Amino acid sequence: MGRQRQRQMGRWVVWLAVLSLTAVVAAGCAQGDFGTVPGEDDDDSNRGQRGTDTGLVDTDGMDAGGLDAGEDTGSPDAEVDAGEPDTEIDTGPAPECVSNEDCPEGVCDDDNVCRNCVTASDCDGSLVCSGDFQCVECDGDGDCMQSARPVCDETDNRCVECVDDPDCEEGERCDPDSRECVDCIDDGDCDGRICAEAECVDCTTDDHCGADQVCNTETNQ
Repeated sequence: MGRQRQRQMGRWVVWLAVLSLTAVVAAGCAQGDFGTVPGEDDDDSNRGQRGTDTGLVDTDGMDAGGLDAGEDTGSPDAEVDAGEPDTEIDTGPAPECVSNEDCPEGVCDDDNVCRNCVTASDCDGSLVCSGDFQCVECDGDGDCMQSARPVCDETDNRCVECVDDPDCEEGERCDPDSRECVDCIDDGDCDGRICAEAECVDCTTDDHCGADQVCNTETNQ
């Protein structure tokens, strides 16, 4: 009985030793201390500070901007060569004129272009300034003050008697060549008579007369 008890007590001692060693190993794992890795520098002075590093940046030696004045921050050089500014500005072609003195044969308009005229005051006598800057007799009927020529022929800007038939009295036609009111332009305007020199007449030759009749070419009868 004494030996059996001793054996049993020995087993308990061994188990207690194993449990103690296991507790020590577990405590070391929890603290992250695994010892020095073979081949690693044992003189690393920072290894002992792993558990105490707070992550704060050392501000000793930093300038007022928060960076070491002597440290290369990699920022671009503040002195950048921007090149010479382009002082030549393209303003387009130079104006033809800036005053009437620049236009020997006309006047300078608001667009800085030389014109024959801009207003009627730039023209001689009773001439007026047309829409295309030319001194003309008329640019509209209002410019034709003579009763014999009250209509402005805007094709050539001159005062005429008529431009179309409505400008003439009833029964008259407006001659497209002379721009005058006439009795007729062709025989169709004379009701069976003959149109001769813009007038309706009885005849201009004997052929216009009846048998045994002749035409008086002086009176056209």
